[in-house]
Amino acid sequence: MKARRISVSLALAALAAGFLASAAFAEDLPDVVERVYPSAAQIHLLSKAKPASKPIAPEVDEFFSRFVPPGSGGSQSRPGFTSAGAGFVVSADGYLVTADFVIEGDSDIRVSFPDGRKFRASPVGRDRFSGVAVLKIDAAGLTPLRFGDSSKLRLGERVFAIGSPYNMPGTVTDGIVSALGREHPGLGPTQFIQSSVYINPGSGGGPLFNMKGEVVGMNSHIYSRTGSFTGLSFAVPGEMVQRVYEEIRRTGKVSRGKLGVTLEEPAPSAAGPLDGAQIRQVDAGGAAANAGLRPNDIVVKFNHRPVRSTTELTRLVQDSRPGERVTFLILREGRTETLTAIMGEQ
Repeated sequence: MKARRISVSLALAALAAGFLASAAFAEDLPDVVERVYPSAAQIHLLSKAKPASKPIAPEVDEFFSRFVPPGSGGSQSRPGFTSAGAGFVVSADGYLVTADFVIEGDSDIRVSFPDGRKFRASPVGRDRFSGVAVLKIDAAGLTPLRFGDSSKLRLGERVFAIGSPYNMPGTVTDGIVSALGREHPGLGPTQFIQSSVYINPGSGGGPLFNMKGEVVGMNSHIYSRTGSFTGLSFAVPGEMVQRVYEEIRRTGKVSRGKLGVTLEEPAPSAAGPLDGAQIRQVDAGGAAANAGLRPNDIVVKFNHRPVRSTTELTRLVQDSRPGERVTFLILREGRTETLTAIMGEQ
């Protein structure tokens, strides 16, 4: 009986400790926000008196909206600087990251910080495949944000964002990781982080943080019928953002591999749907043609990594480097073959 009382007491003590730890964890959010807040930026563009572009990219369906500020959907705008989106500091000497579409079509860019400082910004480079752009301001002594390992995110993990929705700079919102590896054909081959963090127009390009204050993503799109947040927001994984930033800073661009094929999903067999990416067309003189790939070949592995769809193969190809030697495991007329290719350049 005494042993039972002790075990019950220990269980209650553990439960209480867990509750207190959870409460302390929740109370840590203001401390984390306070540490990273100064490095979150608002991006402004010089608006010329002309109709603005449509806020949804042609290849994106009507429900996937980019975070374009309200009033930019074709109405006549007045000259002057307008809030275009968000960004964040990634180096002490003035490099920032934002979304490619935030600075689309404008060359006069300003960056402002929560402490009131404002700077003219120059584009360093942009990568349309990932949607990441890099800016540079003439400033020193900035506090760069640290990138976290986005591959270690877990479903249900708490995350938060800082953005400028509807021209309200420095807005903090939080939520959880809702899904990982989300794909959509209209948004390219990126596997997005889906979260429940409130994101609205003006927050595109802003950081998504874990509870350590590390950047695990760059907010990119929402799924909405109205253009406003409906519970589904998407971020480019932090690992991809970091890679793009570092390469743009080093070379001014991102070099990506090119295979030289047109892809399609394999037709279902008698056994059901097939994994892989089927080649519909091979470009003459390209890496695929030189490697001996043919129309109707089904690529099932790329550099020993399984290929489950055309989107996945596209992503693997884009992550490769020009001049890199890669191997393909293909299914051709019921037989498997291994081929080697030297990647071209996008």
